[in-house]
Amino acid sequence: MKKINIVYVFFLIVQFGFVQAQVQPNTNQTPSNKRELPEKEFEEVKLMYLEMLDSPNKVKFDSISSLLIKNCRGLNPPSFGNPNLFIPWLKENIDQTDFTSIDQVKLLFEEMSAAGVAWIEEYRPLYALMAKASREQLGEIMKPELIRTEAYYSSEK
Repeated sequence: MKKINIVYVFFLIVQFGFVQAQVQPNTNQTPSNKRELPEKEFEEVKLMYLEMLDSPNKVKFDSISSLLIKNCRGLNPPSFGNPNLFIPWLKENIDQTDFTSIDQVKLLFEEMSAAGVAWIEEYRPLYALMAKASREQLGEIMKPELIRTEAYYSSEK
């Protein structure tokens, strides 16, 4: 199951990249400005991130993502997050997976996309603040999600 864990962590990184692309860049930053949230704001962002992790749309998004990964039985499709790459691959490999039909997967992608858009919109202020955080702060902010992910996949062994 280590392969799934790596894939999911990669998915989290891609997911955060997608979210970062949805947030307006900080145009006030200059090379001499170090990116970092003040301590009070940093603590608030950590709490907001924990709240976001349990939001219904985030939970639904993660649940569908996990189902897509699990139903691939350890195979490595070109992308779990892009139906334009995943579905053609699945048409060739559906017999090796736990999926019952292509239509089932298309519906899952539609539901995941709707949940993802709603979740990102709901937490846009959080991601705008995260865009101002240093790398070290981002690691600390996202740590609870990485811990949950590790615990989830460790329990599946």
